[in-house]
Amino acid sequence: MLLRAFKQVILAVVLGLPLAAGAPVQSPLRDWGSYTFKSYGGDQGLTSLSVTVMAQDEVGFLWVGTEDGLFRYDGESFHRFDARDGLPDAYILAIAPAPDGSLWVLTKKGLAHREGGHFTVMPAASGLPRADELIQTATSMACDAQSRLWIATWKGLYQGGPSGFWPVPGLPKGVATSVWINPANGSVIVTLLGGIYHRSEDGGWALTKLPAPFEKEAAMATVQDPQGRTWVRGVSFLVRFDADWKQATDLSKTLPLTALGLSSLFADREGRVWVPTQNGLACFQEGGAYLLDDSWGLPGSWAGCVLVDREGNLWVGSEGVHRVLGRLRWTAATRRQGLPSDTIWSIARAKDGRLWAGTQAGLAVGTASGWKAVPEIRGQAVSAVLADASGGLWVSAAAPGSSKAAAYHVLNGGGGVWVSLPGAQEDDTLQAFSQAKDGTVWAVSQFGSAWRIPPGSSPIAVPIPGLEGRVTASAILARKGAVFLATDHGLFIYDGASWRTLGVKDGLTSANIQAFAMTESGELWLSYGDHHGLTILRQEGGRWVVSAQVAVPALIEDSIVSMAFDATGALWLGTSRGVKRWDGQACRRFGRGDGLPGEDADGNAVWVDPDGIWFGLSNGLARFDSRGGVPLVPPPTTRLMRVLDGGGHALSGDGSLLRVPYAFRTMDFDYAVPSYLNEGIVRLQVRLQGFENEWRDTKLREARYTALPPGDYRFEVRAALGTGVFGNPDSVSFRILAPWWRTWWFYGLCLILAGVLVLASVRWRTAVLEKRNRDLEALIRARTLDLERANEQLQESSMLDALTGLKNRRYLGMNLPEEEGRVLRAFRTLQASGKPPIGEDLVFLLVDLDHFKTVNDTHGHAAGDAVLKLASEAIRAAARETDTVARWGGEEFLIIARRADRKTADVIARKVLEEVRHRSYAFGEGQELKLTCSVGYSAFPVLLDEPGAFGWEEAVELADQCLYAAKRSGRDAFVGVYLEEPVPSGPIKPRLLHELSALVQEGALTLRTSFPEGHALDWREGH
Repeated sequence: MLLRAFKQVILAVVLGLPLAAGAPVQSPLRDWGSYTFKSYGGDQGLTSLSVTVMAQDEVGFLWVGTEDGLFRYDGESFHRFDARDGLPDAYILAIAPAPDGSLWVLTKKGLAHREGGHFTVMPAASGLPRADELIQTATSMACDAQSRLWIATWKGLYQGGPSGFWPVPGLPKGVATSVWINPANGSVIVTLLGGIYHRSEDGGWALTKLPAPFEKEAAMATVQDPQGRTWVRGVSFLVRFDADWKQATDLSKTLPLTALGLSSLFADREGRVWVPTQNGLACFQEGGAYLLDDSWGLPGSWAGCVLVDREGNLWVGSEGVHRVLGRLRWTAATRRQGLPSDTIWSIARAKDGRLWAGTQAGLAVGTASGWKAVPEIRGQAVSAVLADASGGLWVSAAAPGSSKAAAYHVLNGGGGVWVSLPGAQEDDTLQAFSQAKDGTVWAVSQFGSAWRIPPGSSPIAVPIPGLEGRVTASAILARKGAVFLATDHGLFIYDGASWRTLGVKDGLTSANIQAFAMTESGELWLSYGDHHGLTILRQEGGRWVVSAQVAVPALIEDSIVSMAFDATGALWLGTSRGVKRWDGQACRRFGRGDGLPGEDADGNAVWVDPDGIWFGLSNGLARFDSRGGVPLVPPPTTRLMRVLDGGGHALSGDGSLLRVPYAFRTMDFDYAVPSYLNEGIVRLQVRLQGFENEWRDTKLREARYTALPPGDYRFEVRAALGTGVFGNPDSVSFRILAPWWRTWWFYGLCLILAGVLVLASVRWRTAVLEKRNRDLEALIRARTLDLERANEQLQESSMLDALTGLKNRRYLGMNLPEEEGRVLRAFRTLQASGKPPIGEDLVFLLVDLDHFKTVNDTHGHAAGDAVLKLASEAIRAAARETDTVARWGGEEFLIIARRADRKTADVIARKVLEEVRHRSYAFGEGQELKLTCSVGYSAFPVLLDEPGAFGWEEAVELADQCLYAAKRSGRDAFVGVYLEEPVPSGPIKPRLLHELSALVQEGALTLRTSFPEGHALDWREGH
């Protein structure tokens, strides 16, 4: 009777027929959201979507059995195996990986064993019953620590290996329905018709009966959780036995429906037990059970099999394969869950436990059945929400019919009122709220207006010195007895009596403050809207001062728009490229591949709960479950899959050196990364020691090296996830054998032959060469002297301008680097001795003839050339004897004043102006004209406290900008700029070449000009 019933059960399970229904699983209380799944199918090579079973082997590869083939996933694509690869059939029923790396596969037509990349079908003489007498379910096989296979059959339980099988002693000969072996302790649990057998302490088998009313039903699957409890599943029941097998708990009513296809159970390392059902995936954990169905994001409506891999990824097999992104830590909510918009601007949890989210299209509150929009604020962008201490909620929203900044106050007892703000501007909106310890609510608008709202009172406008103009405010924080306001004009701090502003002059990297957060110890961390960095403020002596700058590249390489500290003290950042977490040592980035609905975080949209943290994104609301801490990210392993030589021969080594003939010296390597946390951020590096000793990045899963010379090599490949550490490399060593003509005996023979030939010709050649050498030596001496003279003349002429006879740019390019080095050495020597480097400057004066184009246009280029020659003589006369005058180009000349004093360089500039102005320039037949010029100058070193920061080219660039200012501001004048004292150049350095006019106006640079005082200069910024 039992046998007949079991055959009906097996038939129903294999065909996927529904047998019974139960009560629905109750989901745990949650703020409504769902997991993000990645689905795998034909695009990744999984051509059959009828998934029957999944398993992970010792290397880490994922094996997927389907109704039409066995598939192996290597982190990039699925590879299919069927009868052509040695399997007895393409319909896969069960998979059992062994610790030795081999694999057992059960098909409808028999059992196969995979070892060394090949499948071998177990023959009829192996000791196993016939193929049709093997139990055809996913739970019918398991491997023990010795890599022996245990398999359930109609004739009982068998164990063995490739050499043969035999019945397991001590068990009845009846029908065995399933077997499970605990990988942690090696305990074995077998289900047979009539009960459950498990090994006792004395090595024998102990029998435990199923509780009524299931004692006559067939158990289909078992599993033990980390607490040692055994879970037993049948078609219509689920029972859990305590670790001592004395107490059984009936969990059957929590199942919504029976299993589909090949029933299974899975217990993960965190103590969760997963049960595939027709309505989704049931999860049992401490504190309850819930159904992971389509409301949680599960693709489709059912689950056929389940697997949690060694990295913690949850895989679900149904119509295709689906993986939960983020290891069940990230959930997301979008408009599908009832949010008015996917763009989330603000988050807050009220005193009653409800979570509120401000979106681009209104305010929503989380409920047990989804997100519900607040009708009063429908359609408005809610930039800020605040859950106050009294249980109410403050919301940034404009009152009906108004475009001024206002607030909506949701009262603790229900309902809400509109709160107008005195002095609010048109088209302005509230940007942020914060509540002080005394209950006062502070609010700031986008345009920098601020209000305080005492408990039970109306809002009071707060004038803030420095915010009279139109500025942009981004955040406000009332903590530690102070109020902090972030704007694009600096950080404003109210200490209870007056406001103070912190900016760049106070040590901030920028005045554009984007977001901030405060630690429990009272440190204030700032991020910027135009700079990738963090600044830490600390209160010292009653004042807030900059205490540190954070420059960890992985932490700050993206724009930071929101930040918060969790209960452990870790810093969470919302950035333009996802969410980051920094614990002071390591930075972890989370993105779409980890389960977030998007990666563009919104400003200040962050909320910290005791058990999680929320972030508002442009694509939805994301929550990280922090219970149990942040799971580690193990470095991924790599696996060499195939090594081919140039002849197409597959090479497989046992650790010994592979030998490759010289004719096949082109080598191909295929490798895989069996890591599935986030396949999109896997980084690969390879190297071939003996050919390239440094690691190099690659995006390919294969490497080729052509025409390798003879020698010993070692190919290595390793992988990392994103910016994480690299895992241990996989490698193979090989030797390219030398050809016969490069062997030692061939070299020896050639050496002997060459010696004989050399000896025979040496004497004849010696006499001839001695005579020839004597003749050549005499000729060479004569020719060398002539050549040296010609080279000196050629080199001198190549460094002169053909028209004016002045030095040209080639001369400057060859000689100024040496002069630049001399100046730097002199500066460093004097600075080290404490002496001021007076008289060691290198001053560059750039001279341009005013309106020279009119000379060429009016009198012709011949007249222009004549005038240029006369002007060059005037400029050379104005320069000192130790100075070098060069033609810079066109009508521009460059004077390089060596060992000059930057403070008196205007003397040279004035002399040049006067010399050019007072001369007459004759050309043609009795014609002459008057000329003026403009001069711009600068000094080298540019920065006195960091002499080597800029080269002579940058000094000339500054002189060029000064020349431009002189010409644009009136001509016949000079303009010079320089640093007079060795002041800290940190704020000046990045702006010097591009913001020269601003630095002059700020007084950071000394300006010298011949224009009268008060004359405005027209600058051209650096380029």
